[in-house]
Amino acid sequence: MEAYAALNTSIILREYGILPVGDYAILGRYADIDVQPRPFSTRRAYDFYFYAMYPPCHVCFFTRFVTGKGSSPPQESANLVIVTAIFFVLALAIVLVSRCNTSRIHPTRFPAIVTFLVSTFLGRSPRALRSAGATLKALLGLWMLGTLIVGFYLQSHITADISAPSFSREVEDIRAFEKLLDANRVLPCVEYSFLINSLEHFETPLLQKVASIIDTRPKDCIRSECHRLVHLGKHVYVRLCCSYDEYIAFQQGLVKGRGSLQLYHRVATMLSNFPQRRQHRRLLLAIAESGMDFHHKRKVGFIQYKEGKILIPRPFSPFMLVFVTGCISAALTFCFEIVSFWILRKCTLKCGSKD
Repeated sequence: MEAYAALNTSIILREYGILPVGDYAILGRYADIDVQPRPFSTRRAYDFYFYAMYPPCHVCFFTRFVTGKGSSPPQESANLVIVTAIFFVLALAIVLVSRCNTSRIHPTRFPAIVTFLVSTFLGRSPRALRSAGATLKALLGLWMLGTLIVGFYLQSHITADISAPSFSREVEDIRAFEKLLDANRVLPCVEYSFLINSLEHFETPLLQKVASIIDTRPKDCIRSECHRLVHLGKHVYVRLCCSYDEYIAFQQGLVKGRGSLQLYHRVATMLSNFPQRRQHRRLLLAIAESGMDFHHKRKVGFIQYKEGKILIPRPFSPFMLVFVTGCISAALTFCFEIVSFWILRKCTLKCGSKD
């Protein structure tokens, strides 16, 4: 703004959906520059290309995304409960085998068994049990192998699913979108009619079909809450799909479909005989090269695609259920083991005293 003030120019900022007041202001010499981008098809004689700060964009459609083939948090929690039950039964079998081994003169002591199970479960190296029999060694080997597999699974699978989960589109590409429109299963939704009405010609038949549906049913297709209607499954969101707009749509639970409906060139408005036209263009190039205009947009990052899947970090909150269930299951398992070990030890002592 200080650089514009140094050029002694006045600027107009306007939003989409409002009448082009910038045209009248510039023609009436109330302002010098209108920096709000507009479609290239509505250019006037006093327009100029504004690619330095507003590159060409595409008109795309956005739909709901569905998760990939990975397990959901409830399924992960159920798997943890099953694994906990298996480990509890295995630990109980180890204790019973160690206590029932009466053929040996020096059976495996109870504290040694508990130390072995707890240390391997916590990932520490256990002490060797020299007096263990073949059956007990086999069960202890299964216990160690199971803890190793579970540890690697929790560390690799769940962590990878949280850091880079995969999603797929509900409406994959333009062909699928066109089939849904022909079958009257979905309706296009735009927030403002300015996006469609500003195009003097349609490069694709699909965009022409979308425009005709919007003209026929404006109350159903021109809505301010398009992202909510898309989640209901009856609409498809049609909007510009620049990187920043794509990220905002993803934050609302939407994802861009494959393909583009039309290329959307954008220009800004300035009189052709503007006395400082060259200085203004050099100023725009300097702003674009410095990155000041897109400083806030670089913070949000970009959505990455790989083999038709969307890779983007998502919050840890959906997997808190898995984490809490695992902690509760582990605590209950240790409590049950301690209680069962204590009961078995009491029974053994009583039986020994009677003998």
